[in-house]
Amino acid sequence: MEKRFSKKQVYLVVGAILAAFIIRVLLIHLPGYERDIFWFKEWCFGTMKYGIAGIYANMWSDYPPGYFYILKVIGLVYKVFYPTLREGTYLLQFLLKLPAILADLGTAILVFFLLRKKWKFSLAYLAMLAYVFNPAIFINSAWWGQVDSVAAFVLFLSVYLLLEKKFRWSYVFLTVACLIKSQIIIFIPLFLYLTWRKNDLRSVIQGINSALTTALVILLPFAIRGNLRSVVSIYFGAVGNYPFASMNAHNLWWLITGGKGTIISDQFWVLNIATYKTLGLFLFFVVYALLIVYLWRERKNEDIYFIFALLSLSFYLLPTQMHERYIFPFFVFMVLSFENGWVKKVVYGMISLISASSLLAVLAATYPQNTPTLIRFFYSFPKITIIFSIINLIIFVYFLVIVLKRINKKILLTFLGIILIIIGGMFFKNKYSCQDLTKLSPIYSHQDWGELHINKSVDNNRLSIDAFIYFKGLGAHANSEYQYHLNKNFRYFETDFGLDSESFCGDNKARFKILGDGELLYDSGIIGHQLPKHIKVLVKGVNIMSLITEDGGDGIDCDHTDWLNPILIP
Repeated sequence: MEKRFSKKQVYLVVGAILAAFIIRVLLIHLPGYERDIFWFKEWCFGTMKYGIAGIYANMWSDYPPGYFYILKVIGLVYKVFYPTLREGTYLLQFLLKLPAILADLGTAILVFFLLRKKWKFSLAYLAMLAYVFNPAIFINSAWWGQVDSVAAFVLFLSVYLLLEKKFRWSYVFLTVACLIKSQIIIFIPLFLYLTWRKNDLRSVIQGINSALTTALVILLPFAIRGNLRSVVSIYFGAVGNYPFASMNAHNLWWLITGGKGTIISDQFWVLNIATYKTLGLFLFFVVYALLIVYLWRERKNEDIYFIFALLSLSFYLLPTQMHERYIFPFFVFMVLSFENGWVKKVVYGMISLISASSLLAVLAATYPQNTPTLIRFFYSFPKITIIFSIINLIIFVYFLVIVLKRINKKILLTFLGIILIIIGGMFFKNKYSCQDLTKLSPIYSHQDWGELHINKSVDNNRLSIDAFIYFKGLGAHANSEYQYHLNKNFRYFETDFGLDSESFCGDNKARFKILGDGELLYDSGIIGHQLPKHIKVLVKGVNIMSLITEDGGDGIDCDHTDWLNPILIP
């Protein structure tokens, strides 16, 4: 193969990167997704005012701390030109979008040089062009203003170093990527497995030590300021931040909900097996396990990059709560497997166009005033997005079949048998056992004061009615309504209820109601402080059950209402 570059080849590479940069610069002035740009600006100025470690203590943020270091650099540069940190300038918009743009270009260049080592110039050049001119990528970084490209770039570096057996540095970059975007943590088990398979357990331990050291260095300022708990909550709370079937990801749940994933809770039940959320996670982990089994045999680097791409795609398509941008690691790993036939190239192009269309559809729906008329086409015809979901899933199944064909048949049949046993166990468990309502999330919630507490009163104390103490229950406050999706799976609802002991501040009263699909199933009438009441209500055939508490005609003050030991009986 050719090792040296001709002058023409140098011009082609430099020209392509320069053209890609110009396209992005031309898009920078567009407002993009204003909410994201607003918060990047706020956090940037916040790092200047409170310091990097002071963000969580002084302002709202749902981002991991890693990107705050980049925002701090942006703030320092911007202050040179605008010492008062003036808002609304083109320079600020340029600087906020610049890291993602540079990450786009850096990833494309690394892709080219990595593939050029083994492939001829034309194929490496094609892979670089496919990435750097991918419309989804430059729309996301230069128009929308998101930073997924930064995390993808750092993740790519870590995977490359892993395959080069430079494990310590690989885990350093993996940790940085996880601290920039929390969803990168899904790759950690795959890293650990590949490290062990490619070397030994000692290398795994070395990698973990490097990761912990890197995390310690980055998080030390937060620990010193006493904000480490906020950092931890970003990761553990991320799964429940958007409890809907799909956050504009055109995936399995977008298809199932008929394009209404952003307004349908992921607590809805599928048959009598599990909720959308549980089933989505189960499917994802099944695919994850299959990919691990596939990698049991020694594989070429191109195959491993393909597995990283497929894992990224499955994470986007199978779990609930996925955003439209969570597919982005797929693109960089997919171009690295271009050598294996034309089908992958075509599929890459299709998913790129679909993802670009998804981003444009969200921009048009959220900020139609900032979106050209032509782009609003995607928002005007929402059924198109359902077609996008179908195409994405067909491609995913096609890729999965490729993997399954390469797995030993005995191992595959054993694996599938275990999965069937688990599914059967889930079915019979839910069909013949009681369901603790405190372990389900409501699909709709409203409360006039405070917020619902699980296994605590609304004031976050132990649940108690007239000296009777409970360890399970829902601590609410009148007026409130909580809806649960039963999917016609249960026969009875049984619970104790009453005014919590902490609510003594006069002769206050409340009323408890239970509705099934809008029909009144139970009404307690107006009650005051008394012994806890017990009821068993028939809910056979009910799809949506509502638990409602109302004031007793004397206002809502001190109406701390409890549903205690609530269970659903099949």
